[in-house]
Amino acid sequence: MFFAKLFELTRQGPMVLALSADAASGRMTVNVTPVAGKDAADAALRKPLTLTGTPAEFDADFIPLLGQYREARRTLIEQAEATAEVLAAAKQAQVAKAAEATAKGRKALPPPRARRSRRHRRRRPQSRQMTMVMPSSRATSRLLTTTSSAETASLQDKEHDMALVAQSVERKFTFQGIELDDPGLHPSPEQVRDLYSAAYAELTTAEVISHGIENGKQTFEFQKKVGDKG
Repeated sequence: MFFAKLFELTRQGPMVLALSADAASGRMTVNVTPVAGKDAADAALRKPLTLTGTPAEFDADFIPLLGQYREARRTLIEQAEATAEVLAAAKQAQVAKAAEATAKGRKALPPPRARRSRRHRRRRPQSRQMTMVMPSSRATSRLLTTTSSAETASLQDKEHDMALVAQSVERKFTFQGIELDDPGLHPSPEQVRDLYSAAYAELTTAEVISHGIENGKQTFEFQKKVGDKG
């Protein structure tokens, strides 16, 4: 009876049976450990059966407990197999959907354009004969002289404009006879006034007056408004 139950249990897979005894207490421990794979799905199937009791208790209850353990493992195996079948079916369904989407995408693509034959290739434009009437030598000379003078004047105007653009006019800022340095980066006079207002509180409400170009510098003066205390 004992080995018959072991035979039914080991049909589900290999088992390791370990026995140990404690002489002082008169009790013994039996471990039945299944040898399963290392996958996460096999974790529940690797759970061992551990029993501790007296020899008389094992004689009375070990065989029924071993049968219950075998039935529990069989249920777990069936559940694992059913789960594997469900996963395989889902995988096949996903593959079928991907293949169907690929086929639809290929149908939606426009047909490839046929290459044009050599007859339909771009033809080179045919050369046309042009007849030029040459003016007399005097007219030609006058025309060249007029064109040269116009081009020279145009070039001189462009050079003059470029010289004006290239020149940078220096700026001068004063407040109550004090000359303030130009902070650079060409800020507006109002921005320069606001910048120096941190050092001179009177500049907060000062007016900006431009005196034009003086000694090659564009001069701006910051004047206090009439009525301000300071």
